[in-house]
Amino acid sequence: MLRAGKKTNQTSTSNDACSLLYINVPDFNCNMSQIENYCIDRFNLLNEVFKLKDTLSAQKSNTSKDNEDFRALSTRFLGPNNLPEQFKIKDELSHYCLRLAMCDSEDRNWFITAESILLANRLNQSDLTSIISSFKGFGWSPVSQEEYKQYEDDLGYLVKKANLNLSEVNNTHFYKLPFQDIPKLIDTKKAIIIKGEAYIYLSNFKDMIIHTFKNYMNFALDRIKADKTRIKEEFPELIQFFTTIPKAGDGKNKLQPGNTKQIRKEDVSPLSKTSFPMCMKVMYDSLIENSGLKYEGRLQFGTFLKGIGLPYDEAINFWRIAFSKRVSNTDFDKEYLYNIRHNYGLEGKSTNYSPYSCSKIILKSPHIPGDKLVHGCPYIQSLEKLEQKLLDLGIDDFQRIQILEATKTSPSVACTKHFNFLHPNNTLTKLINHPNQFYDQSIEYYKTLQEKKSAKQSNNKENENQSIDEK
Repeated sequence: MLRAGKKTNQTSTSNDACSLLYINVPDFNCNMSQIENYCIDRFNLLNEVFKLKDTLSAQKSNTSKDNEDFRALSTRFLGPNNLPEQFKIKDELSHYCLRLAMCDSEDRNWFITAESILLANRLNQSDLTSIISSFKGFGWSPVSQEEYKQYEDDLGYLVKKANLNLSEVNNTHFYKLPFQDIPKLIDTKKAIIIKGEAYIYLSNFKDMIIHTFKNYMNFALDRIKADKTRIKEEFPELIQFFTTIPKAGDGKNKLQPGNTKQIRKEDVSPLSKTSFPMCMKVMYDSLIENSGLKYEGRLQFGTFLKGIGLPYDEAINFWRIAFSKRVSNTDFDKEYLYNIRHNYGLEGKSTNYSPYSCSKIILKSPHIPGDKLVHGCPYIQSLEKLEQKLLDLGIDDFQRIQILEATKTSPSVACTKHFNFLHPNNTLTKLINHPNQFYDQSIEYYKTLQEKKSAKQSNNKENENQSIDEK
């Protein structure tokens, strides 16, 4: 169990305005499953928002189409806002966790830009006056009626810039702040300076909030980066998960719980021989041999299968057949059907559970593995047990020694070395830190081999035809 902020039995009590800028760290307990799922959803949301940055009127007056597009994305990835507490928890937790992931990433500027677009669209749909009055400590203050009367002629310039009639406005439409905070508004003549203070019209305050938010985000990310060593020591599984987040910035990459190409139940067996990482192959072999897996094993293996593309209907049939040696259909429905439906987001809170990362699998590994407790990471088991598993898999002596030696560095290094032995001359450039990464890379490897083989056969055929023609 991880904790965001101070431990409490309630969700964050920060007001909506502070929530928009994520000023206060949320106060509630959370676990790795929540963090992984929430980070995946927010990463994908920001990628979609970033792709729309040229079409959404983020920095200008919004349109109803903009608002509809934004609400659809927000509902898709963060949930409906008619459940305000649940929405707030996911929104704040996903932001802070992704903030931690991006503080030292090359995608840092992408993150700030995407979050700023997100904020701009939310401001388009909010009461700007109430939001401004909620922010304390930023140096913003409303213009008094006396000030308005004193500087009415000067302020009239801002009213004309907004294409409004001076008779339609009063002092409540203006705010003042230190002029050094808004160089962009001054450069674009959206603010005037009087006695060292900048005065801006309400309609331009959204630009001011976004500018302040970007500065605050850079400051906050620097603070987190300075503290990341301590966080890594306290929550190593969290930092390990962050390494699975792919490159962002152009909206093309999408963080997935796994491969999106669908497979059938009949495909699982052959794929287990060619493309499963050892942790998943061990569980599959035990499932087939013993017609069962313990609860944690079913979670790990079940979400992995879902991630590589096994749809719900196929999953039901797969598990039913796998358990058929010792469980009747009636007992299967009573004991196992609900959990499978739950994994696919069809029961409970409708959470779409993602496959376990390596860090989570290591965390969930049994302290004393046995014949029935086959889940977890095999590379952190005793060398004797690991060596026996490598022998069972037919790994030769040289490769076996290399893998055993690599476990002294880290499980990821050992797993990556195993992958390289199974897939010679591959193009893998990163350490394996997720079983679905292992699978996806393996599938890509065999796809490339098949393409090269087909191209070679095609070339041979052309050469044969050419030789015949010459004769």
